[in-house]
Amino acid sequence: MIRKGWLTHREGGLRAAPDGRDQARVSLHGITTFMNMGTKLLDVAMMMKVLNHREARGRSAVRGGPRSDR
Repeated sequence: MIRKGWLTHREGGLRAAPDGRDQARVSLHGITTFMNMGTKLLDVAMMMKVLNHREARGRSAVRGGPRSDR
C-alpha cells in the first residue's frame, strides 16, 4: 500500500494518502451497498416468514384446527 501511494509515513505511524482515500471510498461504498442489500433481503425473508405463519394459522382456523388465541 505504501508502494502504491495509498499510505504515507507520518510521525507515529502511517496515514492515508489522498490516493488511498479515493481507493478506500470506492471500496467502502461497495461494501456498504452489499450490506444494505443483505439487510433488505433479511427484512424480506422475515416478512415472508411472518406472512406464511399467519396464513398457516388462518388455514388451521378454517379447518377447525387448534388456535392459540382461543
